[in-house]
Amino acid sequence: MSMSSKKSSGESIIPDSAVVVKVTSVISPFHIRIYQKESYSKKLDELSGKIQKYMKRKKFDDSSTHTEVHLLDPVIVRTKIDKDVHSPAWWCRGIITNPSDVENIQYNVFLPDYGISLVLPSDNCVVTPRHTFSDEYLTFSVGLHNVIPAVTELTVKDDQQITLILQSEWSAAAIQFTKDLLVASQCIYFDSCAFDGENKQYGEFYLLIDDEIISLSETLVSNLFAVYLDNDLLRVIDDPKYNDKSQIVHFDNGNIEIYKKTDANVINGKPNLKTHNKHKRIFRNTIEKDLQKILIKSNVKCAQFKAVADARFAFGIHQVLNSKYITRPKLIQSYIWPAIAKGLNVVAISPPDSGKTLGYVLPIASIIASYETLPKGTEPLALILCSSSSEVFCARALFMEYLQHYQNVKVLAGSHGISDKSFAAQVYNGCHILVATPPFLARFLTRNRKILKFHKLCHLVLDGADIILDKHFTSLGELFKIHDVIHNRDRHDLDTPLLQIVTVSRHWTSILRKFVMTSMDDPYTCIGSFMEAAVYAGIKPTLCMIKLQNKTLKVLQYIGDQPIVRRTMIICNDTDEVIKLDEFLQKHSLTTLLAHGNMTGFQLDGIKELWNISIPGRYPILICTDEVLPDLEISNIQHLIHYSIPRSTKSKFYYRFSTLMDNWKTSSGNSTCELIILLDETSELQISGVVDTMEKLGMKVSVDLRNTVERVAYFLDMQKKEYAICEFIKSLGSCPKKNSCRYRHCVLRETDVPTTEISIGDTAKLLLTYQHDATHYSARILEYIKAENSETVVCSIEKHTELYSKIQKYYSKRDNRRISRTINVGGIYTLEHTVDSFQRVQILDIVEKDKEDMPNVASVRCIDSGERISRVRVSRLLEIPEELEIWSSNIVEVFITNLAPFDLEYVWNRHAENMVHKWLKEYLNSTSYACGKVQLCLGNTIWLNTLEIRTKLIGYPDLVCSNLKTVLLEEQQALENNNHLHSLYALCKAGGLTSINGKKLPWTEQVN
Repeated sequence: MSMSSKKSSGESIIPDSAVVVKVTSVISPFHIRIYQKESYSKKLDELSGKIQKYMKRKKFDDSSTHTEVHLLDPVIVRTKIDKDVHSPAWWCRGIITNPSDVENIQYNVFLPDYGISLVLPSDNCVVTPRHTFSDEYLTFSVGLHNVIPAVTELTVKDDQQITLILQSEWSAAAIQFTKDLLVASQCIYFDSCAFDGENKQYGEFYLLIDDEIISLSETLVSNLFAVYLDNDLLRVIDDPKYNDKSQIVHFDNGNIEIYKKTDANVINGKPNLKTHNKHKRIFRNTIEKDLQKILIKSNVKCAQFKAVADARFAFGIHQVLNSKYITRPKLIQSYIWPAIAKGLNVVAISPPDSGKTLGYVLPIASIIASYETLPKGTEPLALILCSSSSEVFCARALFMEYLQHYQNVKVLAGSHGISDKSFAAQVYNGCHILVATPPFLARFLTRNRKILKFHKLCHLVLDGADIILDKHFTSLGELFKIHDVIHNRDRHDLDTPLLQIVTVSRHWTSILRKFVMTSMDDPYTCIGSFMEAAVYAGIKPTLCMIKLQNKTLKVLQYIGDQPIVRRTMIICNDTDEVIKLDEFLQKHSLTTLLAHGNMTGFQLDGIKELWNISIPGRYPILICTDEVLPDLEISNIQHLIHYSIPRSTKSKFYYRFSTLMDNWKTSSGNSTCELIILLDETSELQISGVVDTMEKLGMKVSVDLRNTVERVAYFLDMQKKEYAICEFIKSLGSCPKKNSCRYRHCVLRETDVPTTEISIGDTAKLLLTYQHDATHYSARILEYIKAENSETVVCSIEKHTELYSKIQKYYSKRDNRRISRTINVGGIYTLEHTVDSFQRVQILDIVEKDKEDMPNVASVRCIDSGERISRVRVSRLLEIPEELEIWSSNIVEVFITNLAPFDLEYVWNRHAENMVHKWLKEYLNSTSYACGKVQLCLGNTIWLNTLEIRTKLIGYPDLVCSNLKTVLLEEQQALENNNHLHSLYALCKAGGLTSINGKKLPWTEQVN
């Protein structure tokens, strides 16, 4: 394998001589047991075969194990079925290290081919002659090269001097830190640099953590656990003049110098030692952040599962997990799994992609798969209610995937678009796990009351409970009250199972709180979001809008001049703010502690210790920046002041709420914590997010403040000129994810000028190239008929053909295939779509960035075909000459107006999309064409009143074969959305666009 590819966006680059290894045990950084992963399995299989043949040839019986055993004797370890011995194989080589229990004749046996030690009974060990097997041991011990262990001392002086004391042994903290780094590594490389007299290898470990390569020795030095053994330090240690070999190193203002303990003079120059404080924070966060993310509220204790094996799922489920190399649960799963397995009612709140769905799928699937006999008929054991059709398909797919070894477990999915007859047939064939949306199930049960019964229901899950209770409350009420879905919530007799209710959600809302309090007995609540934990705790915020020059005085006013009896933290954006605020508060005789990014990890540890030993009435005021919060690991703040708001992401702002977590473990809904947020005239970018947060926390927002927020949000939206208009806006007229959506939600007069000459009222004849969903297509305009004079304008296909030829000819020369150095949203590039076939593409969004915050993966639109590609590495995008870049295209995006998905969903489900696909396949052929009347044109997008399929007849008007809007409405695959076009016209007016291609927008006077 070529090592040239083993690089990261960070500074560390793996040498070509490094190999991929697996660490089996760690005694210290000087004694790490490893094996090379390449060919390890093959060598192990060959060795196992040799051992098995040897044992069969010698015909060992139990009496052969009673030979007297001595220290370092080689043995064969054999696993007996009737013994509780967890050996990694049936036969393996071992070395007796020492007796573990003389009375019971047990031994500590080291397995050199696996790098682990076991305590084994004597009858599991068969002594063999030395050199029975010539094969080298598959694991071996290595050590870090060119570093010396060190420990730190804090000298209490004004300059907060840190002392590094060189040691002969590694400290317990350094060993644990090394173990934590190795455990957190996705991949480990070892580069051998030197050998000692016993041929032991010493070298460097390179660790892949969160897609960043780090050096183990550099990290230990950066965290003050070690120093580099360079020439200057070696001269000091080897100098015979100094009998006391215990040397110290002083750390001050980023430099390290070596001193003799008894001498204050510098012995030699400064060795090349540097500190990288940001690395220290990154590593600590990688290892420890999981311990800080979950708020647990329950009267019942559940052990957290650290590994998937702890869950003890059904065997077939573990087979699937092993095939996917899943060995550790996500954080929220590590708490949900044991709670569900214990039969508790569970509430799980966490962000998207945190593992909530698998959090309930695996334990419920395992419980049902473990039934000795499954009930037959139409009485489900588990009912999963999802917030949308797409969630239904996702949840069912997961159940099917992990139950693939249990074909007797029947999993059904029900959502709008499935006929009653088809669904009933599936139910009669068996239904153990039913996944459905509440509206669909309520309608089906109303029309078919006797088909499904819920008297054996054991598990009820609300996936997306916050959305279900908001959008589908009526349907849910019908299921509970009329159809008796929660019949088993109270035990009626010994034969009736007790219903377990699980709710998973992104947000904690007031209606969800009410549901949990009234419908769930003693719930086990897990909250994996600091923001949602604050909402759950009922913290009451105070928002203060103030001029920048008055902020320090306002802080003093909030703190007061009385002794500080509450733990107070003030968080700033940068170090300068921290220092200036500290100077101001000290002038008013207030005791403060500072923590900012210019401090070392050791200094931050000292701040944390001082904080932890402070007492009420003499609490210092802790002033810090966001970047050090993970290092401080403080969660007992009672009075939190946001002096300034982070400008980059909301996640930094939300992380600040982690400092309040300890106060919420004992109470919910009535937190006594005090939260103050200061906004000044420089906070315009953040005001919208802050006010949304305040509303979540229950603060009433005045009309004036809401208008201010909307004006600022609109102004910020206007800056997104490079982004296309949001597709939810195009499709529905509104965006359900507006607060987090990256696309534009306004019309810009200069940016959204139509790329075609088509006007409102014209009829466009189209060649469809792609169907994106039920009402969204890409198409080539063949011709259009003007509304005012019925003139037919034919769009030339020759231009498209000419462009295609020019592109292929230009890039046929390899010298012209230059990777673009600048990647921008909205930019036009060339992509080699297939081998030696090139297309113009436009970047829609940057979906992934590297560690240096540079674009790595983008989503693109193929300009000349309409195809969307969700993930393209930017390294595949080529520079395009201006002549080809500005060439016009007659490919447009097409939307059908005034339609919306059924059941208040905002994404078209697969049933509607499949129906449209079949409709197109049936009606669109070589003798027919698609057309529609234009309602609006913006940029490369046109909106049609409908999509008609027409057939040309000689001597007669064209025959309308079918109308898509009519079909969707009649088949109940869509609902009318009369606000759609009206909302688009309103956006046009707000953006100053009152006419398009010389034609005024209809109803402009009525649009507000």
